Amino acid sequence: NPSAGIEIPFKKNKISIDYDVGIFLYGTYKTENHIDQRARALAEINLTDYKIKVEDVLRDYTNRASDEDSRRIGMFNNNMRVGIGAEFNKLGFDVGYTNIINTYRPKDDLIYQNVSYENRDRVTNIMDLSVSYRFLPKTTLFIETDLGFLHYYNSSLPPDSWYVQPLVGIKGRPTNKILTNAKAGFRYQSYDKSNIYNDKDFTGFVASGGLDYLLTKDDTLNFGFERGVYESLYQNMNYYNANILSFNYTHKF
Repeated sequence: NPSAGIEIPFKKNKISIDYDVGIFLYGTYKTENHIDQRARALAEINLTDYKIKVEDVLRDYTNRASDEDSRRIGMFNNNMRVGIGAEFNKLGFDVGYTNIINTYRPKDDLIYQNVSYENRDRVTNIMDLSVSYRFLPKTTLFIETDLGFLHYYNSSLPPDSWYVQPLVGIKGRPTNKILTNAKAGFRYQSYDKSNIYNDKDFTGFVASGGLDYLLTKDDTLNFGFERGVYESLYQNMNYYNANILSFNYTHKF
């Protein structure tokens, strides 16, 4: 998994670029051979009272073969966010815009009789606003609201949608041994009508985040969780819920 990167600081600002590639080769099941790539560019500009952050992450990868797809499906994802934020004493704010592009390949392959993966190419535009209050020296409580619009630009068959997602969260270091960044809230997602796909709206609880517990200076326990909504390739369901719990132990040698 080779990788490379560079960071260029100038005064209080910085620019960084990094790239990594994963090469996966199988001795028996050679159809599973694939190469995953990831590139990231980041710019942080610190003005007198405000900070501007621009980040772009590009991934070219394949999904693991599963029940939904009997073989690996190539995907391209580009996630770009521009944000501006500031902190005044204990109060802070951050406002941003995110553009996400998801495309599939090969585009001419069929998911169903008349529906190809190209029909599932989409773009998502998200506007977010958060207000924070630092109630401990290194810990902040925040309220965030996301407003997103999802559009399938190659086909009118899958239903477009929009959503609103208010969240409450906490991030920081409440104790010397605990690091946390977690948020939870409510999401309402409204789908357009479709004559082919399911177009059921989503209303429910969403959450994401984690906690690091520092056992020693070299040992860390990490607990992660996520409950989210993801677009589906199935014709009889336009989204699915994911409930994920994770646990990791890390030791530094």
